[in-house]
Amino acid sequence: MRWLLMTLAASLGTPALAAELAPTAPTTPTTLAQGSSFIGTALNVVDLDREIAFYTQALGLKVAATLPAGTRTETILQFPGNPGQASLLLMHDTSPNAPKSLTHGNDFSRLVIRVTDLAALAVRLTQLGYAHGEVRAGGQGYQVLMMSDPEGYRLELVQPGPPRAGA
Repeated sequence: MRWLLMTLAASLGTPALAAELAPTAPTTPTTLAQGSSFIGTALNVVDLDREIAFYTQALGLKVAATLPAGTRTETILQFPGNPGQASLLLMHDTSPNAPKSLTHGNDFSRLVIRVTDLAALAVRLTQLGYAHGEVRAGGQGYQVLMMSDPEGYRLELVQPGPPRAGA
């Protein structure tokens, strides 16, 4: 149809309309991705205060913003020092129909969080009373600790290993 309109416009002597109807160069996924980044991951939570306490006290995130919208509240958490990085968004619903507990299925695997001192974090988690797995060796020098947050979301805490030679 577009081709027909463009041909008619050209034959009727309206080159501006023909140019406007002419196809443009396609946008590629690479072009679209330039300047794009993840904003964050949103998790539904039942006990907002408990989740905020866990992520701020145990992992050191800070509340960057709280956005109330009717019966829903979105609390945005970020690691300090880099406001442009991806955030963790805690979604809390207080409506009468809001779930009283969460059911975790097989549609979500885990959040993966890079940390700088996994051994010290494991000590802090233990001191705060949060259950967690052992720090274990991962591939290429990484260290990994698995745990769940208070709402049951799986977390993979990762400390990168030393840079590889030639990398």
